[in-house]
Amino acid sequence: MTRVSLLYFILICCAPLEAATYYVHFDEGDDFYNGQSPASAWKHSPGDPNATGIPSGTILSPGDTVLFRGGVVYRGSVSVTSSGSPGFPIVYSGNAWGPEKARIEGADPISPTWSPCPSQAFAKGNPYYANIYYTDSPPGFPSFLTGIFEDGDFLWYSQGPDLADPFYYDNISEYYPIPKGSTAIRQTRTTLTDATRLTQTESDFWSGAHIATWIQGNLVAVKAITGFSPSSNTVTHEDLGAAPYTDRPSYYSLLNHVSLISRPGEYAYDSTQNRLYVWPRSSGDAGSHLYSVQVRDTAFTLSSASHVVIEGFDIRHFAQGVAASSTSATGVIVRNNSVSRLRSANKYSIFINASNSIIEDNEIVNCMRSVGILSSATGLTVSGNFVSRTSRQGIWFMGAKRSIIANNTVTDIKGSHSNAISIYSGSSDILVANNVVSEATLPLTFEDSSDLTFYGNLIDGGDKSRPVSEWFGMSGRVGFINNTFARNPDSVFLYVVSPGSAQYVFVNNILDGGGPASIQHEHNIFVGSPGWSLSSTESAYSSITDIFASPPEPDWSPKSGGPAVDSGANPVLYLPVTDFPDFDFLIDRNGTSRGSGGSWDTGYLEFSSGASVPVAPTGLVVQ
Repeated sequence: MTRVSLLYFILICCAPLEAATYYVHFDEGDDFYNGQSPASAWKHSPGDPNATGIPSGTILSPGDTVLFRGGVVYRGSVSVTSSGSPGFPIVYSGNAWGPEKARIEGADPISPTWSPCPSQAFAKGNPYYANIYYTDSPPGFPSFLTGIFEDGDFLWYSQGPDLADPFYYDNISEYYPIPKGSTAIRQTRTTLTDATRLTQTESDFWSGAHIATWIQGNLVAVKAITGFSPSSNTVTHEDLGAAPYTDRPSYYSLLNHVSLISRPGEYAYDSTQNRLYVWPRSSGDAGSHLYSVQVRDTAFTLSSASHVVIEGFDIRHFAQGVAASSTSATGVIVRNNSVSRLRSANKYSIFINASNSIIEDNEIVNCMRSVGILSSATGLTVSGNFVSRTSRQGIWFMGAKRSIIANNTVTDIKGSHSNAISIYSGSSDILVANNVVSEATLPLTFEDSSDLTFYGNLIDGGDKSRPVSEWFGMSGRVGFINNTFARNPDSVFLYVVSPGSAQYVFVNNILDGGGPASIQHEHNIFVGSPGWSLSSTESAYSSITDIFASPPEPDWSPKSGGPAVDSGANPVLYLPVTDFPDFDFLIDRNGTSRGSGGSWDTGYLEFSSGASVPVAPTGLVVQ
């Protein structure tokens, strides 16, 4: 028997005898139907804690498919406990029945009775009181950090000072400064004294409010204010969990207080009064809007389930989108989903630890204090995703092995401790290829890992220093091959805090700045001074117009006849071809063949007339 025949025989023998297709229609279904046709659809999916009747007792088998009606809002969540098998996964699909994606909804509507604030004093001195409405808070509303939405969009935390973009409420660059050594503004782990701003006379003035403080570890801690002493201009608050910075200027902000509501779309929740305050958008009457509150945590939880596909869903208003945290699982596929408007206290839009898994072609946008994609898996492929405004890391590997981050667009990743792509904590044999990164606090960071290859990426530093940073503990070979690093304001694009034993190799890159002098480098082109001596195969230019097509943005493509064209070397010896046999190293992000002009070009794009890189799709970055 040939190898192909044997494989076919095994698949036939292992195939499920009666793979089933089940239908779910939240608006018109019934859990006492059989679920096996559109006309007899269930209301709830198997695995939903609210399921009753037949789906509550249905155990899915390899090859089974659950189809959610497209265009229908499904108010529920799914815990996946059954596994598929190789070649016969259990599939949950939101785009195979109906013209639109099925929406999995984490928030439920509320119907409060709103009243206008009757006076400035009622609103704790807020001069905008006439625009503010209040109501009793929804039953069970646990914290102001819980997602609350107006007509499907975020309501923003009331905050002082006002930030330019309230989505990034932890942007310390716009906080109140605490000068180093200041006696007028002093902080500890449990107190803050500020004689310039904490000048109110009532001891209960800040009841229900919170303080956001920059603490060691480059984090922002949000803690409830527990007391206020007007005589000393001091608030007490919950322990920050780490010491605030004292060896440099620090920063703080006040959050969640009716006196801080200063623009439409902001709110405050006073737990001491059980009261919710809102300044509505686009209408003076809060009663003309639909409000909803996040009541479900995670849309799809896979526990230890293997060989499961989650595809084609529009996931909104949860704390977390898809979570498969078990490293004992394998073969999870999350693809073609839209994940948006999540609000969490440091959770994840997509979190997959299952080995040999795929996260591809998802749109992850506007997920507040969320990591876009997190994994510690072995054999993971993260490909073709669009990640924007996640306010923590866009894509983050923690201990991942033999995995790929390829062909993703990661943009607008800001806030405290937010990096576009990070590879940390014992990750090894990682390929980061053909990605476009822009508008990030730090575009690329890595530490305590080994054998990383950065190939064919565009890293737009946005004129911020140290766009690529190594923190500590690197080993093995770290290769930068055919990348373009643009818009770095100083001479160092690679910032190394604590060099490990890693051997760095730079080949065929266009670099705005340099790095440590010990790096092996050849066939690179530099903008300005690189900070190291050029090899005989390298060159430097004073202007980007010498190197890139005009205008250079957004794709930073090479100039026709410019120095990047046919100036590179074939870097196959530096590429992990055997480790990633399914990845095509011979084409760039646009699909143009490397060396198509006779020699390899320098930079992330091979020259091709009319070529351009995909940038942020229109209509995805919603507020």
